[in-house]
Amino acid sequence: MLAKKDQATKKPIKLDALSYREWILFIFDHPIVSGKRKREWYWDDEWDFEYQDGHGQVDFVVRLFNRPRFLLNGYSDKKIEQGMWFLFSGREFLAKLLLDRRVSFADKRRLIRSIEELYKRLFRIREVGLCVNMFWDGLVCGVFDYKVPAKNLTSEKKRIQKEMFETLLKILAIRKDYIQLAALHGLGHLQHPGTKRAVEDFLKRNPKMDAYRVNYARQCIEGEMM
Repeated sequence: MLAKKDQATKKPIKLDALSYREWILFIFDHPIVSGKRKREWYWDDEWDFEYQDGHGQVDFVVRLFNRPRFLLNGYSDKKIEQGMWFLFSGREFLAKLLLDRRVSFADKRRLIRSIEELYKRLFRIREVGLCVNMFWDGLVCGVFDYKVPAKNLTSEKKRIQKEMFETLLKILAIRKDYIQLAALHGLGHLQHPGTKRAVEDFLKRNPKMDAYRVNYARQCIEGEMM
């Protein structure tokens, strides 16, 4: 396990100084919430962190998402899920990278597009908890707040929204029911101008879907899903 920060100095952990292996340990190698542990590791002050090199952090994220299968051999599903919650929601790590003005849009695009690989190469193999469905929920909330259409989006955020939309359409094409529901969930929160047409096209391509999924898809068009 990666050592906690020095309690005497109270300095945040410098992510720039970590190797890729140490970075993985920082995210995934922690006890899960159970027994006396009432909350996830990343809320504890001793795990505060900072970085200056956003490009390097994006490199690590893309590397992980492109080749995530090793997690299944090294960690329990609950530890994998806990680490994913840290990335997309708990401390809004991914959202902060996408909002970071020091990070180039090319890097932001790489990060967003690599999420398709995470779904194909990890989540399609194993549904490691609620994080599969909630990934885009947390990420969209972190970047845009709610509700997206009510916001006066900057040109940068419109570009991010477009990349997310196109990536979600690719994830929607993965032939796994729970992954398609996750993609619909993400589309419902993102509310890109093309959402209605995309969801309607999906329904036309899948005329034998059960009533629950059809109703859920229609709720996502209006952003009214739970």
